[in-house]
Amino acid sequence: MRKIKYLFLIFIIGVIIAITLLHHNKYNNQIDLLCNDFESIEGEISCKQAVNNILKKYPGKIDNINREKIKTSLFENNTADVWLAKIKLKKPIKLPFNPNITTNEIIVSIERQTNEIKIHGYIAQIDAFKKLQDNITMLVNKTNTMPSS
Repeated sequence: MRKIKYLFLIFIIGVIIAITLLHHNKYNNQIDLLCNDFESIEGEISCKQAVNNILKKYPGKIDNINREKIKTSLFENNTADVWLAKIKLKKPIKLPFNPNITTNEIIVSIERQTNEIKIHGYIAQIDAFKKLQDNITMLVNKTNTMPSS
C-alpha cells in the first residue's frame, strides 16, 4: 500500500512538472513569435528583455511590439528610442483621468537604453463609453422634461 502511495505521489509530481514545462515553453514561444524579427543591438535592451520587463509590471498578454522613436515633449524636439507594446491586461485598470472608466488594454513604452516603462496610451472599453453616453442622454432627457418656471 505504501508503494502505491509513493508511486501516486511521484506521478502527481511528474504531471505538475510537465504542465509547468509546457506553460513555460508556450510563454517562450509567444515571446519568440513577438521578437523574431528584431535583432539585439548592443547597449539596448532586447525585445525579449522588454517583453519580460513589461509583463512583470503589467501582467497580461502582449499583442504586438515594435521599435519606435517617439517624441517625449510637446514643446521641445526631444525623442526617445523605445519598444512600444500593446497589452491586454489580466486585470482592468482605472483610467487616471476618469476613474469611472476602466480598461484592460494599454500601450506601453519602454526606453531601449534606460529600461524606463511608461503607459503611453489607454484603449478604453467601448461599453464604458456607451455607459457614459447613456448617462449623458439620460441627463439631457431629464433636463428637457423638467417643467419650466
